[in-house]
Amino acid sequence: MPVKQPKVLLVYPPPQLMDIEIPRPDGSLGLLYIAGALRRIGVEVDILDASVGTVEDSLEETFYKPVMQPNGLVRIGMSADRIKEVIARGEYNIVGINSNFTPQTRMALGVAALAKTVSPEILVIAGGVNTRSSIPRFLNSGLVDIVCTTEGEKVIVEVIRKWSRGQFLGNVAGIAFKSGDGFVVNPPQSDTTYLNLDELPFPAWDLLPMEKYERIAAPHEGTSSPNEWRQLRHAPIMTSRGCPFRCSYCHISNEKDDSKLTGEIGVLRLKSVERVMAEIEMLRSLGVRRLYFEDDSLLAKKSRVSTIFERVAGMGLSIADINGVNLVHFLINKGSGKFEIDHDYLELLKSAGF
Repeated sequence: MPVKQPKVLLVYPPPQLMDIEIPRPDGSLGLLYIAGALRRIGVEVDILDASVGTVEDSLEETFYKPVMQPNGLVRIGMSADRIKEVIARGEYNIVGINSNFTPQTRMALGVAALAKTVSPEILVIAGGVNTRSSIPRFLNSGLVDIVCTTEGEKVIVEVIRKWSRGQFLGNVAGIAFKSGDGFVVNPPQSDTTYLNLDELPFPAWDLLPMEKYERIAAPHEGTSSPNEWRQLRHAPIMTSRGCPFRCSYCHISNEKDDSKLTGEIGVLRLKSVERVMAEIEMLRSLGVRRLYFEDDSLLAKKSRVSTIFERVAGMGLSIADINGVNLVHFLINKGSGKFEIDHDYLELLKSAGF
């Protein structure tokens, strides 16, 4: 059987939101790591942020052209016909879709429908927190072929290797797919995810439409004024994965409880400081001057992140914001058995631009 040449399009679907919400592009890290993993094995891959479109699309025809839908939510971004045209013209045979949040389910399935309209033979893969939390809805749609149930860097490589050779995909670890009237869920194996994060592929930040993000000046990770964001190119970075805590409201704790489905992705894992600095150097080479730390528990090991912040400040970069910081992260045990606010650490964050 001849080997098929994969050509992959990874899509951030158009957002839909209430008319009182501030629209923002996506550009989050999930698809950037997937693109990096594909590049590592020589697969051609593109990224489409459908909220802003390709270099051929003007923001006036995408981001700045909101459409009120019958469901009362505003749709932001490329039209359905334009998304379909990009998929067809690019001759993509695999489309990966990111869906992290429940309100975007309909938009993710909409992209899947467009891909299948272009060609029923296109392999459609969906991943993200919302996707793996809603496996029946995505697979029952008849539009999504595979749901990734864990971190996807190794999963996507294995799927594409088998797909390229015409091999059966149903034995790939860390995926779910429809079988008859039910579903098959293959649990991740011990080697399905990266425990040593220094072995991760570098995110493909260069595939993001950064010029458009700068013009919009409303990054998904920031609340600063538009003028401030226009002055400095920004990008997300993640120095760790998982979290040491168990909070009842957090999906990470649920993933720890459901490790048979998601694997060990809830376990705290840290990149070395050297790996983090290599990523920051890459971002700086792309013109990035403001960093948003997307770690779920960045401050879990304060001495480590103190070193990172000090180096960032020494490079002339600033910190835009930090994801997921809770009061408990600023506490320190003075040895008395009682925890107190670590004011020195708060000052460090302030000096680093946070």
